[in-house]
Parts: sequence; structure tokens; C-alpha cells
Amino acid sequence: MTRNDKIEELTRNFESIKRRLASGFLPLMGKMDITPAQGQLLHIIKHHKNCGVTEIAQFLNISKSAATQLVEPLVGRGYLVRQVDESDRRASKIKISTKSRLKMELVKKRIMKRVSKIFEVLNNNDLGKLVELSRKLLENPESKD
Repeated sequence: MTRNDKIEELTRNFESIKRRLASGFLPLMGKMDITPAQGQLLHIIKHHKNCGVTEIAQFLNISKSAATQLVEPLVGRGYLVRQVDESDRRASKIKISTKSRLKMELVKKRIMKRVSKIFEVLNNNDLGKLVELSRKLLENPESKD
């Protein structure tokens, strides 16, 4: 098997693993009554504190208008909270609500249960090697967006 053959197989394997992981997320998001895009938005806001609509649009590579259309229903349902930016009263920051944080923790536990089943075929040594190799790939400057 050539190097290119191995890379092609890895690419197919990564895609397959990604699909398996994602197949468990959709039912859980449905229980929260959110779309996959809204789930991605909640994840981004949780990990990038003090986001405004402009930053959200940049993270998702969408227009500010589209970002607003994602944010508003979640604000209306109590998943997100708008706070006035003290440095610029015209702007607001979007934050995760307590309700959302609690639901996201529950979903995370369920996801980790599913993910653990996928990786249970690996012993701790193999899992450690996989983590090390994935970090190496992600640290490669050529792999950056």
C-alpha cells in the first residue's frame, strides 16, 4: 500500500468515524428542540465567551444577518441571553443561559457515553497513541484553515 493509498484510507476512515459520532448527536439535539446549526452555535458561544453577532458570523462563516437568524430563536426560547456591551452600548454580547448550560451538560454526558462505546475497541495504550497522533496532525501548520 502506497503512502497516498494510506492517506486516502485514513480520510475515508475519519469521515466514517465522524458520521458515527454525528449520528448520535442529532437525536440528542432533537430532545433539546434545536437544529444542528443551533447546536453548533451554542457550542461556539460556550467556548468563545463575549461573542457578538459579528464574531458568531465569522466563526460560522455566514453573514451577520444569518447569524442573527440563528441567535434570535435561541434567545426567545431562553437558551441564549443578550447583554449590553459596557464598552459600546450599541453592541450586545451573546451568552449561554443557565438553562442552556444545564441541558448542554446533560447532552455532553450522553454523547460521551456514545463516544466511549465507539472507542472501547482501543486499549488505553492505543487510545493514548491515537490522541498523540491526532495532536500531531492538528499542530501541523499545513492543516490550519
